[in-house]
Amino acid sequence: MTPRLAASIGAGVACGLLLLLWAYRRRAFILLWASGWALAASALLLQSAAGPVAGVPLPILAAGGAAAIASAAAFLGGVFRFAGPLAGRRDGSLLAAVLAAVAITAGILPLSAWIGLVFLSLAALHATTAWSAGQLGRRHRLAGGYTLAASLGLVAINDIATAIATVAPGMTLLSRATLLVYGVAYMIVALGQQLFVFEDMLIELRDRNFELLAARAELHHAAITDPLTGLYNRRLFNEVAVHHLEHHRRFGLPLSLIYIDVDRFKEVNDRLGHDVGDRVLEHVGTYIRRQVREADYVFRLGGDEFLVLISCSREEAQRRAHKLQAGFPATLTGSDLPQTLAVSVGVAEVPKDARELVTTIQEADARMYEDKRQRGAIVQT
Repeated sequence: MTPRLAASIGAGVACGLLLLLWAYRRRAFILLWASGWALAASALLLQSAAGPVAGVPLPILAAGGAAAIASAAAFLGGVFRFAGPLAGRRDGSLLAAVLAAVAITAGILPLSAWIGLVFLSLAALHATTAWSAGQLGRRHRLAGGYTLAASLGLVAINDIATAIATVAPGMTLLSRATLLVYGVAYMIVALGQQLFVFEDMLIELRDRNFELLAARAELHHAAITDPLTGLYNRRLFNEVAVHHLEHHRRFGLPLSLIYIDVDRFKEVNDRLGHDVGDRVLEHVGTYIRRQVREADYVFRLGGDEFLVLISCSREEAQRRAHKLQAGFPATLTGSDLPQTLAVSVGVAEVPKDARELVTTIQEADARMYEDKRQRGAIVQT
């Protein structure tokens, strides 16, 4: 078995391994690399019985050179495809032009010059692939990218050395020393490609994990927010209450509740319809959210009832509630909402030894209704 035949078999094995991975992954870059190895095996097989260059028939040389160039182009295309979609028409046209130039010059240039041109073309393709793979390795932190960059860089250097050696008298197409360097380099190329495939799997798993985390966060957000107003709902209130009560008892931090109800809401809903009622609730929810601090929590408990959990004393909460109540009518000016709308508020401070907020909510609710009565608001809310 000649070294070139052994190298051809090795390229076939690399092609088979990649095809097995492609059957599982179905990635275009894997198929391109497998095609590259198949073309490399063909190029080596054509030359497996060749000795001195002068004894190799020109058609075999031309076919081998074309297969080698197509193989290098497939390796480059695989790296490009890994990075993103290929401009197939442009890249295919370029490859066709290079192969046409090789075929045409095969019968025009001296044999040594033509072989040198082939290997210089290979060197350019391999160097470009090495650079692109290195950039991918740096951008995505891929060991396969760095491995491909180093090995294909070595292949490119060997291509240049082979091109220079073509002028030597009695030169063989691929000497044993040259084949040894190529063999070592291409073994590392195959390793780099395998690493690329496995790292591509890791990237996909990482991306899927991020997607799952994002979906989980989105589901959690949907579970704790009111879909109409975007405010927090009663479910989150029960979760937040436990946490704030713990801090309230442990550190003695003041904690108050502001209960808010929309006056005349039932009348508006019955007379103008649910669409207008929904817009009223959205408007009120947006207004309340803008009036409180980011550290405070605004909840829609249901219907037209809202609750603010605020970290301050009852006096401060009362002042904020009155400010919120007084500023609401101005927000209706220029809107298409009923100008008769208003809000009633009730404030209660959480006792220092409180274990739950039910009693405080009831107190704030009662004071809200007292505020509604004192202002003469319509009872139908």
